[in-house]
Amino acid sequence: MAKNRIVLLIWLFAVVMLHVFGNNFGTMVILIASAAIPVLMIVLSGIAAGRMAVGLLIPDTLAYGEVLNVDVNIKGGRMLLGYVKCEILLINQFTGERHTKEMITDSANVANAGFLFDRKNCGLYSVTIIRLDAVDMFGLHSWRIKHDARSSTLVLPELFDINIEIDQSKASALDSDEYSMNHPGHDPSETFAIREYAPGDPLRSIHWKLSQKTDKLLVRELGMPIINSILLLLEVPTLNEADAGYLNSIAGILFSISHSLVFCNMPHTLGWFDALSKKHEYREITNQRELDAAFAELLANKAENCNEEYSDMLIGSVYSQIIIACPLNNSKFRLLEI
Repeated sequence: MAKNRIVLLIWLFAVVMLHVFGNNFGTMVILIASAAIPVLMIVLSGIAAGRMAVGLLIPDTLAYGEVLNVDVNIKGGRMLLGYVKCEILLINQFTGERHTKEMITDSANVANAGFLFDRKNCGLYSVTIIRLDAVDMFGLHSWRIKHDARSSTLVLPELFDINIEIDQSKASALDSDEYSMNHPGHDPSETFAIREYAPGDPLRSIHWKLSQKTDKLLVRELGMPIINSILLLLEVPTLNEADAGYLNSIAGILFSISHSLVFCNMPHTLGWFDALSKKHEYREITNQRELDAAFAELLANKAENCNEEYSDMLIGSVYSQIIIACPLNNSKFRLLEI
């Protein structure tokens, strides 16, 4: 640190002046020792840097609005007679926000360094150590501590109180011809898949004819009709990092609508535009676990504008209900009557 460097310079100046005026064996020994000690501290800090192991301790998920506590766990620094300089980079993969924090900890507390990030928006936050140095006690030289520590934490959107009402004139009939392609159900008129028998399967589900032909027990999984084919779409405008709050609000509304549909036992489909693959992604939602998993995927992608792709896709859509979460001033989106 700067204070230690100033003290060292003052001490060296005093020792040099003492030797100049004293000019004897004792002052020479003091001068050599005073010059050798900083060099020894640099060497010891380099050895300690090579022996240190680093880990990040953060929760896998956080509740909306909760402060993120990042613990940097450093082991093997007993030989360090200085301090550790650490810099953390926090990136919201959904909104693109970036936050950095730096901390200096002395050797007595090198085992645990804590960082608090007061994040305000939902998303998948990646946590990376972008700088980790072992520095001698006088701050003369720093040694890079090699590591591959990185982690992430998911912050789901805020839940709003939303009441869902389905327009029955646009709802599919109970004997719908549409069936889920991803989930089995209880409709005996439609086969979802044929698979091998597993312990616990009811005997009435065994497909006896196919079992006789293949010499192994096969089970017929029933189809799940889609009573109300509801599609929820995320549409975002082109925003910069300063407007991340808009993305947070849009995601929160979409999450709340989907949560309300799950609460009302209404299967539906969640869709968004994947910025990496440049394709639309769709996930069928029937319960809270599937909703959380789908939003974990959604929030791990950089939100990107795709209004023209949605407009072309929705023409002639087979969905009976389509809900698009987007800001009212998103004038580029062409409103469609479904």
